[in-house]
Amino acid sequence: MYENFSSPIQEIHIKIKYVYERFLRTQITFASRSKMKKHSNAFHRPDG
Repeated sequence: MYENFSSPIQEIHIKIKYVYERFLRTQITFASRSKMKKHSNAFHRPDG
């Protein structure tokens, strides 16, 4: 009975972990993108 009860909980944990990691990754990429935009705007040189 305990084994039958533990597998769906594990699945939920894995799903939550997956979603959370994806969320963190998107947040990090978004932050780095905005940082790079600011960086390139601040140090933009017309010589290309």
